[in-house]
Amino acid sequence: MKKVLFISSRPIYPIIGGDQIRTAQQLEFLLEKYDVDVVYQCTSKDNGILKKYAPKVNKSIFFKISKIQYYIQTLRFLFNNRPLQVNYYYNKKMKSYIDSCINEYDIVFCNNIRTAEYVRTTIGVIKLMDFVDAISMNYEKAKTKAHGLKKIIYMIDYKRCKKYEQSILNSFDRCAIISDIDKQYLCQNNNINISVIGNKVDIPNETFVSKHITNNILLFVGKMNYEPNVVAVTTFAKNIFPHLLVNNPNLKFLIVGAKPDQRVLKLSSKNIEITGFVDSLEEYFQNATIVVAPMKTGAGIQNKIIQAMSYGCCVVTTNIGAEGLEIKRNEIAVFNSDIEMISGINRLINNKEERIKMGHNAREYVKKHLSASVIAEQFWHFIDKE
Repeated sequence: MKKVLFISSRPIYPIIGGDQIRTAQQLEFLLEKYDVDVVYQCTSKDNGILKKYAPKVNKSIFFKISKIQYYIQTLRFLFNNRPLQVNYYYNKKMKSYIDSCINEYDIVFCNNIRTAEYVRTTIGVIKLMDFVDAISMNYEKAKTKAHGLKKIIYMIDYKRCKKYEQSILNSFDRCAIISDIDKQYLCQNNNINISVIGNKVDIPNETFVSKHITNNILLFVGKMNYEPNVVAVTTFAKNIFPHLLVNNPNLKFLIVGAKPDQRVLKLSSKNIEITGFVDSLEEYFQNATIVVAPMKTGAGIQNKIIQAMSYGCCVVTTNIGAEGLEIKRNEIAVFNSDIEMISGINRLINNKEERIKMGHNAREYVKKHLSASVIAEQFWHFIDKE
């Protein structure tokens, strides 16, 4: 059995964010056919958490790094041209360990560009990279919306990520990415072979699908210290939700997700509830009138959207939120102005049959394009191709 070294920028489990969903998916696929060791870094002790969630992992090695050390590592950007985030996650002790054992492996798999530097110049082993999404495309959008220090950070890292992503394409044997839109952005009209691998969705049994019983719950799901999510909910709460309350005074906006930013916590009110981390999203999807994903920035496929679709929810988003999904008008609702979104949500709140039909079509889309079997086929085509 071939041996794989799987390098992750941070702990994979427990899953509280979209990046972990993707990393866990790729790891779990590899464990089906290979002997896999995992190396990663974190700010606390491992306590066997990885082996608990992924018992087939042969060996897990972690490097405990303090927050201060992460920030010190980031300062290397003053002396090199790597992205800030690559510097942030680059640890010399972890690099030394990888160098000392890399010859034991047939394949090395990097979970995103933050781990690429550990093996970017390594030879003698098959090197696989999962970009996940085009980070430079995300930052190109984000820098137009950000202010102050964040705007400066996005401007610096946008330019650096753009160059770094191209260097990875030339130094890794095979690369994968989440959608055709992200692929086209990275390829820049060059004939570069990048495999598109979607995020699989565990499709719930029909018993657990939303019955669209409620007519007063708007739901947003996501890791709530992730900047695109923070921007999405704060903008929605300020510019759209108050107008919806005029006709629907009992309407509730539920913001569900781990690590809510202070800007999100400040939104809490009679009609807006911030839950923080929850053990299961099932009940929230079942009870939601509409799942909103009013994304202003971001890249790649939004897990919050495809999860909601699998539950037969009625989903409202923007063009940015729908990127990477070849959806039709009757599968999810896409609105790109505040006026459109206010009008569209009001209409859907008052039209249960339309919500049910849209939720059914969304669920069928996920079954056809994002089921475990479909994504597994994409993954193994990427792994096995020469």
